Amino acid sequence: MLSELNGEWVVGGCGWRGQPPPAAMSVPGVSAVWCSAAVPVRAVSVLGAGELVLLGACPAGEEELRAALVAAGRGRWAALTALPGSYWCVAELDSGGRQFVCGDLAGLRGVFRTSTEGPDAMVWASRAGMLAGRTGSGVDWHQVAAELVSGAGHWPTATSYEGVAAVAGGSGLVWHPRDGRVSGTVNTRPRCGELPLEDGAEAFGEALGGAVAWRAEASGGDLGADLSGGLDSSTAVLLAAERARGLVAVTYGGPLASAEDTATARRVADHAGVRHHVATEPTWHFQTLPATATEAPVLASSTAALDAAYLAPAAGRRMHLTGHGGDVVLDASSAVWPDLIARGQRRAAHRGLAATARRRNTAPGPLWRHAREQAALTRPQALNVAADQVAAGTAASASASTGWSWVHLGAAAAWLTPAGREAVAGRLRQAADVASAAGLPGAFDDWAALHATAAECRAHHPLYTALGANLTHPFLDNTVVRAAFDIPAHRRHVPGRPKVLLGAALPGLPRWLTSRSSKGSFAPMLLTGLRRERARLHQLIVSHPLVGAGLIDPHRARATLDAVADGREGRGAGGGLAAVHHLLVIGQWATVRPAEVA
Repeated sequence: MLSELNGEWVVGGCGWRGQPPPAAMSVPGVSAVWCSAAVPVRAVSVLGAGELVLLGACPAGEEELRAALVAAGRGRWAALTALPGSYWCVAELDSGGRQFVCGDLAGLRGVFRTSTEGPDAMVWASRAGMLAGRTGSGVDWHQVAAELVSGAGHWPTATSYEGVAAVAGGSGLVWHPRDGRVSGTVNTRPRCGELPLEDGAEAFGEALGGAVAWRAEASGGDLGADLSGGLDSSTAVLLAAERARGLVAVTYGGPLASAEDTATARRVADHAGVRHHVATEPTWHFQTLPATATEAPVLASSTAALDAAYLAPAAGRRMHLTGHGGDVVLDASSAVWPDLIARGQRRAAHRGLAATARRRNTAPGPLWRHAREQAALTRPQALNVAADQVAAGTAASASASTGWSWVHLGAAAAWLTPAGREAVAGRLRQAADVASAAGLPGAFDDWAALHATAAECRAHHPLYTALGANLTHPFLDNTVVRAAFDIPAHRRHVPGRPKVLLGAALPGLPRWLTSRSSKGSFAPMLLTGLRRERARLHQLIVSHPLVGAGLIDPHRARATLDAVADGREGRGAGGGLAAVHHLLVIGQWATVRPAEVA
């Protein structure tokens, strides 16, 4: 089976030499690197430059690989994330004196590192759980609590495990195999442009079309695809149908799903001329436990019943297309308004916020004041302010209508015990100490959202593998990300016209699809799950590891669950629904996580 992450892993470093993982295969051409048999491996060498090994799927030619190696040898590391596909890179330079290791820009192809005891201690791997199992690391519950309260984007190198660090997406690790010395990390991100949307759209369309095309061709037509009815999965299906006539599209269209989404999915499948299966049996969140464990908490673990229902007709196919990542690369968040203010474009920001207020039927004043406040802050300042609020117990969950913030403190902040407030505030201050004060809101939010999406996809792959779906994510390819981020956030976002880049980039798509401005929600299924499974979910909170660690108050968390389920608390980004969902999947994960990382 051609695989994107299913069964694929890579490890390296001096610490693996005496005891590589079971079934590990030594990777030729580079020192101290092993991989599973499922990983496609390609190697090139250039006299005077060194060796380059690509592990994963990359349709680039040999000359492109050699040119990337030469560029990396001259310190132009971003050349290694400029190739199409989904892959890890290992480059050995200076006659083996330096080894460079990186994943992709999004972080789907993860790289993690830690140290074992004794000489030759450094080890790295593509899965954090493998390193946790290798070193006996426990779960870092303080970090888990901090991410529950304020999201994971403030700690790009943190993981759920003590002593295991991530090499953030868009970065590469440099180390010396001869003595195990680590030089540090280098930047593999491109220098993104400032293109107007109309100037960058064609390049984006070519990149996305290529990312779907090579997958469709590599699958030999044995291709499944999600088709939710949204723009992202619909676009992937329409592009793939041209090259994979045997494509099978699958949709969940049960009684709690959006009828508009299901109708759009049927229309897309009919337009593309592909086989289409719509699952209609009733399902809800937390109805059943997932079929397997994951190495980190993932929201998809709560939809096991839904996923089993809709994926069955496409199970066993060589690849399964998704639209994951489309929200990030096609559009931008409300960070565009403080971004414009920080760039000195106050008039454009005010126009956009006024239009947003009209669509929401609300006053523009609070939106404008909040955007100006965020534009005036740097990231370190915002993180320190949030730390002070958490420590003092004054953190108030922002209203969903307020707008974007550098640090969004969700409803879980109100559940923290005194020990929890101290722990989370400490992690926020640590983040402030290393955060850059130079970045603009739009670029920061683009990359943070990209990495969060890829991390969720990376962690939830085992859930779908167990259901026979080998997921593949064209919107997360390096070339697609580069083309999208060459158009800055404030130019990809057009008020009242979601994902306007898609129609500009792919004018051949049907207008009835690209002009669609609404999208259904999974909230009815989540709320139904909270109501139907309430007794069991209450018990999950009582026995929760964050409760056991003394970090959150179970009574407050249970009260929020009840308030949300009964309609007494808001469901938006500032309400308790997202926080309760996150808390419950953490608790569920803790009960079933694999023994190797227990």
